[in-house]
Order: sequence, then C-alpha cells, then structure tokens
Amino acid sequence: MSDESGFPALDPAEVYVPSPTVAEFIQATREGPVDEMRLLILRGSRGEGKTSGGLWACVALAERVAEEAPTSLPLLVGVVRDTWTNLKRTTLLSFEENAKTGLALRFMNDQHEATVGPEDDPFLHFYFFGLDSSKDVDNLQGFTCGIFWPEEVAPAAGVATRGD
Repeated sequence: MSDESGFPALDPAEVYVPSPTVAEFIQATREGPVDEMRLLILRGSRGEGKTSGGLWACVALAERVAEEAPTSLPLLVGVVRDTWTNLKRTTLLSFEENAKTGLALRFMNDQHEATVGPEDDPFLHFYFFGLDSSKDVDNLQGFTCGIFWPEEVAPAAGVATRGD
C-alpha cells in the first residue's frame, strides 16, 4: 500500500516512538527549502535512539522530496563510522531492528548498502563506510550524496575496536 506519491504507506508513529529531542530532529528535516544545505546534529548517550532517529529523519526527508521534487529520488546517504566492526555492531543492528518493524529496508552488497522503499524504485539508498584504514578513507573520495551521516564520530575510549 502506498500514498499518492508512491511512498510506502507506513506511519512511523505506529512503529517508532522517538524521544522529544529525536522528534524535533526528525521534524527539522522537513523544514526549510528542500535544496537548502543544513547541518543537523543529534547528540545523546549510548542507546538513546540516535541511529533510529537518523534513519527515520532520512525517511521523513525522502517523503518530503517525493512530494516536492520526486525526480531527485532516491536520496543517497553516506553513513560513516570509525570501523566496520563498530558499524556492524551498532548502526547496522539498529537498521535491522527498524526493518523488523515493517520499514521496507533491504540490505545489499554484504550490508555495505541498503535501500528503503519499493525494491524497483527505492526512495533512499544508504552506503555504509567503516574507516578501518586509509584505503577505506580513499573510498569516500569522489563519493557524492545528498546526506552525509557521520555516526559516533568520537566513540568512547575502550569501546572502539579496530578491524574484524
């Protein structure tokens, strides 16, 4: 089932209840000119829902773009974390949990990519980068996206791990 724009009819309120701070962050993605460059920052303690909030903020923005500039879809999102191990252990786990709620999210390329929306015409395309080495950093060179998402840019000492 989908709405007039073709966007999957999934009411986030039925599957995800954000904290007041995360709700404000998600709403901020729907405000202002759609082509305006903005820097939105969501900070909080471990387990506060930052990753889920970021995912649903991307969904909210894609819904808006579907209404106002549908030819700009899919939105490309680059998600970057300090290591691939930490990305799998935290970020991808949160994405998997949100997919279980009914969000049309599919992983591809050994979980290095994911899409949201119809399989043949997704609204979001996520690219995941773990920066384990300078070669991994080089993979970002020339990468173009509409949303750049640095995840846990300063992991807690003793929590971060290097490599697989």
